Amino acid sequence: MEQIRYVKIPLAETRTEPDHHVEYALNVQGPVRSWTVWHRYNDFLTLAYELEREFPGTATPATLPPKTLSSWFAKVTTGDSSNLEFIEERRHSLERYIQGMIMSDDDRWRTSKALQRFLAPAGKGSKYLAGKNGPSSIAGTASETGSIDSDVGWVTAGSWLNDQRDAEQTIRDVRQSILRRENALTRNEVSVSHQCLLQAKRQLTDLGRTLKALEQGLEQISSSLAAGELLRRQDMLMRLNEEKANLTQLVLGPGVVSGGSDRAALLSGASTANNNTRLIGRAGGSNTTGNGGAYNMPGVMPVRTHKLDEQGPPQPRSRRIFGNSNPPQETNQTRGLDSQGLLQLQTERMREQDLVAVEFSALLRRQREMGETIGNELDLQNQLLTELDQDMDRTGNKLAAARRQANKL
Repeated sequence: MEQIRYVKIPLAETRTEPDHHVEYALNVQGPVRSWTVWHRYNDFLTLAYELEREFPGTATPATLPPKTLSSWFAKVTTGDSSNLEFIEERRHSLERYIQGMIMSDDDRWRTSKALQRFLAPAGKGSKYLAGKNGPSSIAGTASETGSIDSDVGWVTAGSWLNDQRDAEQTIRDVRQSILRRENALTRNEVSVSHQCLLQAKRQLTDLGRTLKALEQGLEQISSSLAAGELLRRQDMLMRLNEEKANLTQLVLGPGVVSGGSDRAALLSGASTANNNTRLIGRAGGSNTTGNGGAYNMPGVMPVRTHKLDEQGPPQPRSRRIFGNSNPPQETNQTRGLDSQGLLQLQTERMREQDLVAVEFSALLRRQREMGETIGNELDLQNQLLTELDQDMDRTGNKLAAARRQANKL
């Protein structure tokens, strides 16, 4: 979601469907555009509950106004000046509550997923989104989901790609949580493993909402996209759903995944290459360009269908590459780690290599000492054999002299 500059609540309206309640208009100002979101007080309570789950033990910069008995009287009576004063006071308190998180020095409040869903315009996958209707026709669903005074035009091709990148980041966060859980299990840290498991489940829930919003948004903007670009985005969405299914199997527990090899295969995201191949094949086989031209879009492969039909499958080109042409491959240990985690992993690997080198040096030293001892023993044996040979020569000479003397006698 784009960065929010400020939020104002200039208006509060009393509505009678499905029951008598008050809804507040939140004017959200972004860097370029602005939109209006309608919420009732129960939606603010839901937001506070989700923020407490997302940041346990941390108080918000501003306090949410409590639910009092005056709010019940405001439902059953209308036109009373005291009730109007109560609604006006609550409107200012709710504005301070939201604006406190937007203007806080702590970035985690502004970037929290609960607040982003709460202030999201149409097509952003908010749980408070009532549908495609305007504020006049959405009062019937406001008691359950809230409402948004916006139209479908807010969902653009660029905003859809931003949400898709957010979904990929959420997948990386889930993988990192799973890896932290595995490391905690190897160290017998049960509490840390349980916290990582709960965090991964919350991230998967957010990922499911984001993917559902992406599906709805793609349906809304499908008419404004070229056929090749639509196929590309459908494949991207299919790949995200497959990765979510794999990660869900990992998070459910050790009984779902049979062994370490299956767990590593699921973490590796092996379906990426297959999906990319399917993406190029589907885009290349489509006949929707009309004039045979290419789609000049950023991030989209140019497609000329009639050229592909005439030439058949592309032939590999021979090229001369100096050095290693293979790109670095992602491993199960590095997947889901940030720069600091990669640096720490590399430091641990180097420390392990140093320990192995020290042990190997000691082993080589012992082998050298054994070799020197064996060499000294061989020299001693050779010296003894040489002395024995000399003694045998002397004994042979003496026997020859004695034999000559015996012959003379």
